[in-house]
Amino acid sequence: MSQKLSASFKTHQIEMHGRLSLALALIARKCRLSIIGVETDVPKSRLRKMYHEYHNCSAPCGPIPDLGCAMISTRTQQAVASLFACLYYSAGGCQPIRGVPRFQSHSIDEVIRCHDISQSLLGSELAMDMTRCWVVARDLRLGASWLQWCSDCNANYLVNEAGRLSHTCPFCASIKSSPRRVVQLPLLKPTVFDAKAAVNPRLGFRGYLDVVGHGG
Repeated sequence: MSQKLSASFKTHQIEMHGRLSLALALIARKCRLSIIGVETDVPKSRLRKMYHEYHNCSAPCGPIPDLGCAMISTRTQQAVASLFACLYYSAGGCQPIRGVPRFQSHSIDEVIRCHDISQSLLGSELAMDMTRCWVVARDLRLGASWLQWCSDCNANYLVNEAGRLSHTCPFCASIKSSPRRVVQLPLLKPTVFDAKAAVNPRLGFRGYLDVVGHGG
């Protein structure tokens, strides 16, 4: 009996360590505590203390948008969100492209990894924060958002069924609004996202960077 209790205690400790490690990773990225609580089951009172100890300030408060479209109101934001969505799909995200079978698993680790890659590509000022990445990933899994292919520039872009923007390509819209970028259009060609091949997430993202104004 004592051996079973000891094994059960060790298992519990390991699980708790894993939850706290995940909570700390999300806190480091300034994720909303309500999201961290959903992902880790760590009590909010403990999360508040951890957040304050890590950042030396109180955690931000406020409701999480019911739909990610509430956070996307400009073409640039749509383009940035599209980059994250493509990364998330290539990492195994759920049903971001209509007609592609839904994945059955969800891993917050993939959301974190795709957040970090987008941050490294676009910089912290332009890339979406962890909370927005989580919301967009949730909408993709629910089918409220999806990736739509543009036949003009061969890029996939994020749309939402209740979005404020029309379901047209933000990259083409950006180029049309800034004629000087027309010469950069060929850089978009490699960004074609093959749903079957699930291309390397770094393939062709130079095109995304140029369209949103951060190309070399």
